Amino acid sequence: MSGLAVSNSPGGTTAYGCRSQAQWNKLVNDAKSQGFKIIRIIGFDCSALELASSAAATAGLQIMAGIFAQFGTIAASSSQIDNDVQRFRAAYTKYGAGRYVGLTIGNEVQDSVGNIMAKVYSVRGYLKSVGVQTPVSTVHTWVDIRNNPALCGADFVGANAHAFFDGGVNSGQAGSFLYNTVKPALQAACPGKKIYITESGWPSRGGNNRNAVASVPDEHNAISSINCAARDTSMTIFAFEYDDQLWKNGGAIEQSFGIFGKILPGDALNAYPDPTLSKHNNNSISFCTYSYDVDTHGIADVQEAPLPHQQTYQTYQHRVDPTDYTIIPMQSTDGDTHTPVTQTPIRQWMDDEAYEAVPITSGRTAVLPVSYSLHR
Repeated sequence: MSGLAVSNSPGGTTAYGCRSQAQWNKLVNDAKSQGFKIIRIIGFDCSALELASSAAATAGLQIMAGIFAQFGTIAASSSQIDNDVQRFRAAYTKYGAGRYVGLTIGNEVQDSVGNIMAKVYSVRGYLKSVGVQTPVSTVHTWVDIRNNPALCGADFVGANAHAFFDGGVNSGQAGSFLYNTVKPALQAACPGKKIYITESGWPSRGGNNRNAVASVPDEHNAISSINCAARDTSMTIFAFEYDDQLWKNGGAIEQSFGIFGKILPGDALNAYPDPTLSKHNNNSISFCTYSYDVDTHGIADVQEAPLPHQQTYQTYQHRVDPTDYTIIPMQSTDGDTHTPVTQTPIRQWMDDEAYEAVPITSGRTAVLPVSYSLHR
């Protein structure tokens, strides 16, 4: 995952407060240490835009800046939004265009689509007139965007998508839910638009939602699943959220999406260690599980991500046997021949080391080494 959504309030407190500069610095450094490159803030209260931008600039991270409609509706919040636009303009001048990947107006605002987008277009037009080139949009739930395509009429799609609230999937399916359910719906509603999943996570407390279980192990599984799926960079995913926010209304579920101090630092972003898969030298290795649709030719392109000692990518083509969906290595683009094998467990060769993979039996799901990412 590229991004991390954060609250302006320190975690673990039952009353809403404000993070200090030192706390923002720690947050950003924590995020960077786990590979996150973008921080998403949802409001400018508590001097959050300035403090987060300062911390991000020092660490070399970027910001997705969000203006919150503090008074509920767009009309009631209009003056506050306008004031925050001026704050953003000043930050843009101070920290540079490259610091900000986007500006969002509202987060799931309970107002008409027309009112929301009228304000988005007004802000975008004003900022362009004064030389600010940051892309502008709004953020809403993926279901609302699917049902109201006008919400993606600005520069990009900003969609909140939590598999937990669907209820039909378990934590290990959170990543495939984003790419097999949410992504096609947003692409159909918003053709050609860049898609940011502005928050996606899993609660650790608060009960179950049918198949979705709220627990620390399930939160770990969900974040791992989302991170594996996010190796497909056709969407940019923001993990939700940095730490637990106990001040929130809605009970334990809403309060327990935090990942740092709970499952991070840790192995949640290292993919799944699968005991049925082993490296031939008996060292442990992690694997990602991907779900995808096999095309009419039974071909899936798999890109090998560079290991720490590598500087280049190599793309391998694998033929998918439609009878059992076993992955059969074929010819790589760098000219090396990877001998097809059809027995199970199959053997996949990479960097002169063999990996064994169990047969694929659960529908169209492929188990690949963590150093591979699926290109849909």
